[in-house]
Amino acid sequence: LSMTASAIPDMGAVYASGRFRANRPSFAVRWRVRTRVNAGIMCTSKPRHGGSVCRSKLRQQKLNVESRKFTAMTTNTTRRGPLARYRVIDLTRVRSGPTCVRQFADWGADVIKIESPPGLELADSWGDKRHGPDFQNLHRNKRSMTLNLKSPEGKKIFFDMAKNADVVVENFRSTVKHRLGVDYESVKKINPRIIYGSISGFGQDGPYEGRPGVDQIAQGMGGLMSITGHAGGGPVRVGIAINDTSSGLLLANGIVLALLDRERTGEGQWVHTSLIEAQIYMLDFQAARYLIKGDVPGQEGNNHPTGTGTGMFQTSDGYINIAAAGDKVWYAFAILCGLVTADNLSWRVGGYAAHRTFVAGQIVVEHERWLGPGGHHHRLMRFEPHRPSPRQAIA
Repeated sequence: LSMTASAIPDMGAVYASGRFRANRPSFAVRWRVRTRVNAGIMCTSKPRHGGSVCRSKLRQQKLNVESRKFTAMTTNTTRRGPLARYRVIDLTRVRSGPTCVRQFADWGADVIKIESPPGLELADSWGDKRHGPDFQNLHRNKRSMTLNLKSPEGKKIFFDMAKNADVVVENFRSTVKHRLGVDYESVKKINPRIIYGSISGFGQDGPYEGRPGVDQIAQGMGGLMSITGHAGGGPVRVGIAINDTSSGLLLANGIVLALLDRERTGEGQWVHTSLIEAQIYMLDFQAARYLIKGDVPGQEGNNHPTGTGTGMFQTSDGYINIAAAGDKVWYAFAILCGLVTADNLSWRVGGYAAHRTFVAGQIVVEHERWLGPGGHHHRLMRFEPHRPSPRQAIA
């Protein structure tokens, strides 16, 4: 679909608090009026780039310096939240980009989701229908419109919107935005204050810049699969799209920092990350072990890679999850399991590290007596201050 800005009748679907709403008035006929008080003069201005008109000297009676009213043809809507003063144009798709923008929508920003016309290459979801749980979850609290960015008319509408926006976010392959002509430099020409956020699979430059990115591939290339699962079991992916989620959260954090920096400089900037960068960031613990001590992390299953007193153990009525980490907690746990007597002070100070190898083996042996056949996980639930917890499923 291609539309002129004056011909857009409504914004289509609106997601608020998980509920579907329709027929919300268009942003094209919606004014944002800022009311401020300066030296006893009340000034009213049109959105951001309009000049302010000082109406008259008034008393500051019942005026809120930071108040903002949103008016439209048929609807008065007041957005709340710490990000309510920002407008975000959402060009994202699948999961990583929508995760980023959802942070802004949840905290009150005016988010306009640009959806692709049916049949175009720029699909908005992967394996989930528009009204399915994944799409609804990722795009909650957003307004929405369909726009063909491959047509001149659609591109004109996009740039008209970008003039009054604070943030644009996309997660196409790194070359796509340049091919469409909606890249940072193009948007910056009409709005120098724009904060432009990008997520790609492998970065905005380099040998893999044009490759599409998928969470599972980043898990493998980034090294996460080599430390996940039981020793000797082969590489294993984690149970969530961890790189999609972490890259989205990292980009959201970067955009907020850029907005804060804009208050100082008055200028926008391009903020970007990638799935592979997010994965490497998430492995900082393993990287530090290698760089400082030369350790090459491996698969540990449910055990902690450097400590003891942790693991998942089977009982007669299910599994129990134990994490007796740190000297104080481990010492109390060792007494409870009969591995040490209360008067053995040598185990109290430094015992966690000094007896790690011995205790790791003893827990495996003793768990058969305590928690194996005939044992019951409730026998250890009395342990304080940190109780072992039964394993819980999602549902």
